[in-house]
Amino acid sequence: MAVAIEELTQVGQLGDELAELAAQVQRSVVVVRGQRSGGGSGVVWNDRGLVITNQHVAPGDHAEIGWGHGTSLRARVVASSPSLDLAALQVESDDPRLVPAAVRDSSSLRIGELVVAVGNPFGVRNALTLGMVSAVGKIVGRRGEREVIQAAITVRPGNSGGALADVYGRVVGIPNMMSGPGSALAVPSRVVERFLLSEQGGRAFFGLIGEWVRVPNPVVERYELPSQVGMLLAEVVQDSPADSAGLTLGDVVVGVGSGDHGRVGSGDLETELALAPVGHPTHLAVLRAGQLRTFEVTPRPA
Repeated sequence: MAVAIEELTQVGQLGDELAELAAQVQRSVVVVRGQRSGGGSGVVWNDRGLVITNQHVAPGDHAEIGWGHGTSLRARVVASSPSLDLAALQVESDDPRLVPAAVRDSSSLRIGELVVAVGNPFGVRNALTLGMVSAVGKIVGRRGEREVIQAAITVRPGNSGGALADVYGRVVGIPNMMSGPGSALAVPSRVVERFLLSEQGGRAFFGLIGEWVRVPNPVVERYELPSQVGMLLAEVVQDSPADSAGLTLGDVVVGVGSGDHGRVGSGDLETELALAPVGHPTHLAVLRAGQLRTFEVTPRPA
């Protein structure tokens, strides 16, 4: 949508421009029916037949994609991450209806930006709702923190895996859950891109087994940590990359990336561990006996 939204309200073109925006995004949104799910939505991510959806929409090893009527296409699940709630489906077809979406780096999103959600709620094809970005950041879950977009927008069952797009029709996220009345969460596009890059190199294996714990505020403040959540190690797999690097039982991993004094990574520890590049040194910030240390670990393929 080439005209700024502020200008549209002045010249009376808002309705026409929203209809154009809807048509642009809808071209790249498909219906996804997984093996063990009630179905949802997906976004055609590139011109090679790759479709992105949520892992809970396509939890098996294959799925069917379609357009709500007529024939459907079979797709293989070529990458999947329950922790990120993402799945990549490969369609072996040159069907002209597979129109790739324009994708925007979600790291440039600002609170207050208008966005639209396009999906297939309750089987209604290509439904669109309008809202705005209310938060961009991290939430704490059972597995630690994860990066999300929160939008003041209405989604329903069946929207999962569809598109969250800006007013220019560029996809910035994949909606994956309702967070309250008129509010939804989405997986940011930058997480999708890193997920795909990680899958191309294989899943990272560190050899860490632990549980998520909350780091005391005085420790967070002392070391200026990016997060209040850490992974308390209950086991380090023998002869694993983490074992070779010197990590041990009782260590608390609090950051991933590079830097000093705990200024490592984004604070989204779960995502950073899941998407660490295989075969490349990764710096883990670790609390040991109350002191912050940095360990260089090179993960290998899982």
